[in-house]
Amino acid sequence: METTNYKYALWLTHYNYHRRHWGLGMHGLIPAQKITQTLLQSTANELIINPQKVTGTLQSYKA
Repeated sequence: METTNYKYALWLTHYNYHRRHWGLGMHGLIPAQKITQTLLQSTANELIINPQKVTGTLQSYKA
């Protein structure tokens, strides 16, 4: 069973962190890149739409 788990972990790492995907909206990104891109865009959009949620520290850098 340990061998099976080890091989599965290797495959999963390759699939999510090394293999480029060409599915809908992936554009050759690896899944980890797509998740990062989506989270960054979501955070940026939230800050643009709701700037009052930005902390005082971030606002001081904005000036």
